[in-house]
Amino acid sequence: MPYINGTPIKVERLTMKLPKSICSLALVLSLISPMAMIEPASAQSQSQIQNVLQQAAGFEAQGQYQEAGTLLTNSINYNPKNPAFWSLYLTRGFIWFQLGNIVNAGNDFEAAGTLNPNEGLCYMARGMAFAALGNFDKALLDMNVAINKKPNEAKFWFQRAYVYSLMNNYPQALADLEKSASLRTTQYERSYDHAARAVVYGRNNEFDKVEPEVSAALNIFNSCTPAQKVESAPALSECALARALKGDEAGCKQLIDLGNSITPISNLTRSRLLAITALWNGMQGKVAEANMIGQQAIALAPQYKWVTAISTTAVQVAQQKSGGGTVVAQQPYVSPTSVATTTTTTQTPNKTTTVVTQGPKAADKPIDDKWALVVGISKFQDGSIGRLKYSAKDAKDFAEFLVAKCNFKRDHVRLLLDEQATQRRILEELGDKFLPRVADPNDLVVFYFSSHGSPAKADSSQVEKGYRPKNYLIAYDTSKTSLFASGINVNDLTQLMKERVPTDRILIVLDACHSGAADANAKDGDDPRNIDPEQVAGTGQMVICSSKSDERSWESKRYANGVFTKHLMDALVEKRKIKDAFTHMEDTVAREVKEDEAARQTPVMKDQWSGADVSLLAQPFKPRPFPPSVKEKLAPDSMTLSPAASSRPR
Repeated sequence: MPYINGTPIKVERLTMKLPKSICSLALVLSLISPMAMIEPASAQSQSQIQNVLQQAAGFEAQGQYQEAGTLLTNSINYNPKNPAFWSLYLTRGFIWFQLGNIVNAGNDFEAAGTLNPNEGLCYMARGMAFAALGNFDKALLDMNVAINKKPNEAKFWFQRAYVYSLMNNYPQALADLEKSASLRTTQYERSYDHAARAVVYGRNNEFDKVEPEVSAALNIFNSCTPAQKVESAPALSECALARALKGDEAGCKQLIDLGNSITPISNLTRSRLLAITALWNGMQGKVAEANMIGQQAIALAPQYKWVTAISTTAVQVAQQKSGGGTVVAQQPYVSPTSVATTTTTTQTPNKTTTVVTQGPKAADKPIDDKWALVVGISKFQDGSIGRLKYSAKDAKDFAEFLVAKCNFKRDHVRLLLDEQATQRRILEELGDKFLPRVADPNDLVVFYFSSHGSPAKADSSQVEKGYRPKNYLIAYDTSKTSLFASGINVNDLTQLMKERVPTDRILIVLDACHSGAADANAKDGDDPRNIDPEQVAGTGQMVICSSKSDERSWESKRYANGVFTKHLMDALVEKRKIKDAFTHMEDTVAREVKEDEAARQTPVMKDQWSGADVSLLAQPFKPRPFPPSVKEKLAPDSMTLSPAASSRPR
């Protein structure tokens, strides 16, 4: 039984066609000032509800969104628990959405769905709110429910395509857009599908396909009535973005001007146009203009993640292109605690250029793209090194987790298992042939390693000379008697990544144990010390180790994984932000090991992160294809081999 404000509500089925203009697919800011009312008794009748919806649609058509919202609020307030009012909640949610208040919109969509759980439109609307807030997994679930309830509704397929596009699943986005176009009943609505396809092609760097879709959308737009052009205004902003993505500055500005000529338009559409205008100014190298207009866009729709991301990127682009004199650029929508000031001066024969930038640190900027190197070794060339049950499987599961849950492109994740994971190949892909050649400054890079890790005392030559002994990661071909020559020095590893991988966002995850696993379930040997995270972190790096230096790391008795890796993956999905996920995982790992092994295992994080926390699940803002010239020089890895070829003994 559904609830509103903790009170159980009996649901009665009511089918009602909403006014077309209220169901437009725009997104979102404020509401309220007392206005028209209806009688309590008549408000409960279907005809009166329909009358309220028509009046609200009239206000909306004139751009009077607050008046429409007030009318709906006053009507709802007579009996908020009335099941027949689901359509009032839904319609008010769309008003909130167009005004820019995504959270309130989502709350109204939730209430509508509670009162009428059989209406697919409620799920589609809530999915739109989730997508606007950046929660794409929940958005996709709601879109799937909506399509299952009404598979012939074009707008459901269109909105799911939008979510897939944000998740970088471009083939599925294009397939849904084809389905949407085939179900459209009016020609002008097909402009949405063409515009959306143009953006998908632009995001996927298929620039030759952008302009045909933009032209098709504009041809439809030019044949529209004035009222239909108001409905189609969001499509113009999409087309402008598509042209910007392929570097067509003049074409982008043409569509911005065309969009601004349409009245009335919602706060949401206006904020999108302003964000793209900021981006256009950024392409011109106009830092101050890009910043000012971006702030205006964010002010209109502060909860809309897309607008914030575009506006922030606009300033970055402007900073990269600006020159000639001194400019001060404040990145939009940044808390004072995360602001850093940098000064860059360049000289040419004709001028000196100084750019003073006040803006977020590297980790506060959008993530352009994401790359990962994942290593797992369960068996070793040196037969005296004990085998591990799940290290190779942990690595394989983690690599698939990055692709399936964390929005990494499959070919952006390299997986080295067992014989593939020699010392030379690991170091080559970390410091030469892979990560240094693909990563850019605003990218996120992940290195995951699951194998043995030597205790510091194993470095006997250092101990004998009185030097501080080193920790080593054990590769497939490491020799226990020659760790310096054949192992991977942890200190060298982090310094190598700092110097050779050109990004300030590096996450290192070490599920590393010790040699000679004496216990069938423990990932350590005679000396129960683990990798010391104090030796591992470098500037711009976040390091997570599976246990404290005086504890063991355990493989589970409950499932075929290491305890640490399994709980880390679960926590990253549930908590999203890396630090929040670590805090949660720290407790769940300790609890399982205490219950099953009567022992302690406490994961450790060493954080020298430059800027705010980041979500491993974050969508890359400017994903790039894997450079063919780099790919052709890499040996096959286990992400590209067949399942049979990549399987390993357990």
